[in-house]
Amino acid sequence: MSPVVEATWGLAMDQALAAAREGLGCTAPNPSVGAVIVSSEGKPIGVGTSEPAGGAHAEVMAIRDAQQAGYDVRGATMVVTLEPCCHHGRTPPCTDAIVAAGLARVVAGLPDPFEEVRGRGFATLRDAGLDVIVGCREAACARQVLGFARAQLSGLPEVTAKAAVSLDGRIATAAGDAEWITEAAARAHGRRLRLTHDAILVGVGTALCDDPRLTARASGRGPSWEPVPVVFDSTLRCPKELKLFDGPRRAVVVTTHAAPERSLPADVVRVAAGADGRVDPEAALRALVARGLHRLLVEGGGELHGSMFAAGLVDTLFLYTAGVLIPGGRPWMGGSAVEPLARAARLQLDEVERVGEDLCTVWRATHRCGLPDVLRSSTPDEEG
Repeated sequence: MSPVVEATWGLAMDQALAAAREGLGCTAPNPSVGAVIVSSEGKPIGVGTSEPAGGAHAEVMAIRDAQQAGYDVRGATMVVTLEPCCHHGRTPPCTDAIVAAGLARVVAGLPDPFEEVRGRGFATLRDAGLDVIVGCREAACARQVLGFARAQLSGLPEVTAKAAVSLDGRIATAAGDAEWITEAAARAHGRRLRLTHDAILVGVGTALCDDPRLTARASGRGPSWEPVPVVFDSTLRCPKELKLFDGPRRAVVVTTHAAPERSLPADVVRVAAGADGRVDPEAALRALVARGLHRLLVEGGGELHGSMFAAGLVDTLFLYTAGVLIPGGRPWMGGSAVEPLARAARLQLDEVERVGEDLCTVWRATHRCGLPDVLRSSTPDEEG
């Protein structure tokens, strides 16, 4: 992307990216997209965020926002994080709405990875006489839709691991006491992180020991803003009385084909077992994607974190660290020992934030952060 394009449209794309972040966690199985309408004078006059699945897409919301404010969008530019759709799904094509509104130009972050769109939306707009520029803030837009893109291209979700640990890497005492390692501010920060994901995953050990609700407590936003609780339970031993079964979203319990038949107040999904007889992590994630869950937050415990990292399935780690020492406590990372050190997984530090009295560090798995070639702009930039 040329520096001229970034300088001209970059700030509007940053605003579109911020709008897209507002929808994370409530649009599955659709991606959360952001769109901004910019007048011919360069003034932002409309902003849109994807509604929950079945509702209007960001492009339509941005046009409505501008028109309801009294602006004439004819001849204006739409800056949008993802290629506008050109097919009939639950809603009509966004390309139709863009052309009908009389917009003159579309500046997009990247092509839609969905096979029915993938470049066809851009072609439709160009055929209608619009200028189309592709690739503005490409890397940021790709990260924004990583879960959706990975689901479309590989059948796997975007995976974020989260742990609240002591300075010596413990998540509980030896007896299992974990309330509370971090302070209230960090716990609230973690609940906001839950809001941006489609589902929250724990292992059966955590479900039995902590009996968590796995809610984001999205007051006033309704159940569509709550993530789906998911438990990996290889032998199907979850009791019916778990609190996560009483939440606003129906829980999913992933087990193996060999597990006994049981009736639970949840959707029971059976997948293949790994060599250790437990739920195979990759098979389980593919089953969750098939249910439209593209952004997964893994909250442990140690064995689950260990299996996810060992399988190379984690994209991002949020590590909340408290100034407390718990000698002999339970580690946040389980699994088999790694030898030699050269085989150890390495993550790249991305963000550091003080949250109250605790520290939040964000780490990226660099081997999973590259932009797939199919998402790169396949046509030259066109400036109008």
